[in-house]
Amino acid sequence: MKYLLLKRTGSAEQSLDGFLSFMLTHDSTPSVPVLYVYEVHLQKDARGVGLGRHLMVLAEEIAKRVGVEKVMLTCFVSNNTAREFYVRQGYGPDECSPRERKTRNKTVKPDYVIMSKRTRSSNQTDSQSEVAEAEPVNEVASDEETGDDSSATEDSEIEEDRESDEESSDGG
Repeated sequence: MKYLLLKRTGSAEQSLDGFLSFMLTHDSTPSVPVLYVYEVHLQKDARGVGLGRHLMVLAEEIAKRVGVEKVMLTCFVSNNTAREFYVRQGYGPDECSPRERKTRNKTVKPDYVIMSKRTRSSNQTDSQSEVAEAEPVNEVASDEETGDDSSATEDSEIEEDRESDEESSDGG
């Protein structure tokens, strides 16, 4: 697990204003290299000013730089605010997202959606997808640097946290 740590300049406190956790892995259908976003957290006073969007853009830039095909995440269907936020950022349902299925007695509707955004089209060459020079991304911290030796949080816990964090991270 890797982390993008967010601390606003000029902040008097030593605490973080937010973070995004992600992992480079293989996922989707068919399996492709992806950057999977697991958590986005912002302090209450850091919400609504575009910092959630900023963290997502940083994750997308990392994905482009390492050459993965897409960024993926999981969102509860009931979390309209977060889903709308991700749609505004260019995310949509991934091919591997669960769909409604009919059983003998009822229709089972999934309570979450797997969303993704391509970092490059499948016909681009590596030279076409290179990222323009930008500020160095030194916000990435490994588990060892943050002292986090816990295993990945289950999707339901992640999305419950994200639901409250994303509701106001983009201002609306």
